[in-house]
Amino acid sequence: DAIWAIREGLVDLVVNIPKSEQKTELTRGSLIRQASVRFGRALITNLEKATAFIEALARHKEFVRDHEAISLPPYR
Repeated sequence: DAIWAIREGLVDLVVNIPKSEQKTELTRGSLIRQASVRFGRALITNLEKATAFIEALARHKEFVRDHEAISLPPYR
C-alpha cells in the first residue's frame, strides 16, 4: 500500500497527479498527498513541474545510478 510505504520511510518523493476525476481516484490521491505531508515526504502534484524535476534528475548520472524510481502499482 502506498500510504504504508510513505509512513515506513520507503518513499522519499511522491509524485501524485490524478489520472481522472473519478471520486475514488481523487479520494485515494488525497489520502496519499496527506500522508506525504504528514510524514515529511517531498510531494509534487503538478505534471509540468514533475516533468521538469525528473528531466533535471536524469541529467545527473550519479543520482540515476544510486536511486531507483518505483511506480505506485507495486504498492497497491
